Amino acid sequence: MKSTLFIILSFIILNTSLQAQEECSERYQSKVFEKVKLTGSIQFGSWAFQNGNTKNLYYDVYEPEGDTAELRPLVILWHGGSFMDLFSRTSPDIVVMAKDLTKMGYVVISPDYRGIRNPLDFFDMKALVQILIGSAIDGNKAICHILNNIDNENPFRINKEEIFAGGVSGGSILGLHILLLENIEDIPAQFLNWAKEVEG
Repeated sequence: MKSTLFIILSFIILNTSLQAQEECSERYQSKVFEKVKLTGSIQFGSWAFQNGNTKNLYYDVYEPEGDTAELRPLVILWHGGSFMDLFSRTSPDIVVMAKDLTKMGYVVISPDYRGIRNPLDFFDMKALVQILIGSAIDGNKAICHILNNIDNENPFRINKEEIFAGGVSGGSILGLHILLLENIEDIPAQFLNWAKEVEG
């Protein structure tokens, strides 16, 4: 009788464990949610043009609708566009990726960052260095704002221990600079004075 009970209990425990593993393996790998909840245009900062005008910076938050998980991993996605100021957090490729990841169970945040407004700046080394530093400053502002929200009310139920970042084109370059550039003094001397002129 004891051995039969042990076998039945073992089967129940094993079956429960396998079901839990199956559920875990589906989430984050397959689309397990049908709908996406979008909270758009959350302001996290601004930056000033040379003429004194300012531009506000926003991010959009994508969440799986109907998700009951207490905490969810976060993916931050920066848009591409060769650092041109023509592109934004609502670029079609970013929106598609954000929705796909959200349906897999992630929270996704897509932030703005400053870009080149004059195409001639592509031929000006100083302008390129400064726009890259400026975009990294904006990316850092977004991260600080997100972390501050997590440490306070955490309205989007983000797991602070599971934050990932990625980007397309210029957005991936921005992300790498945020991750790898720990000290502005690490910038080559030729670029350091230009970098220090950037607001922020």
